Amino acid sequence: MNDRLAVNTNGQAAMTQKFLHTICCNSCGTVLSKSYSGTESYVRCPKCQADLYYTVEDDGPTIRMIKKPKNLPVPPAASPE
Repeated sequence: MNDRLAVNTNGQAAMTQKFLHTICCNSCGTVLSKSYSGTESYVRCPKCQADLYYTVEDDGPTIRMIKKPKNLPVPPAASPE
């Protein structure tokens, strides 16, 4: 987490914090990136090959799937007990 000095509307210095957000694939959950607010990127998931576009704002990331994965992830089968 980075701290930086900002100036508020009264001209006084105020401490603000930038938070690091983790970006994961919508399809398979693979961690794709760790990004700060203001980031905008296009990425292909290395695991399922889905194409994703994401932006990170102060309130968190927004992730959009541009192209569906070639192979949908298969959840592990439940073991019979």
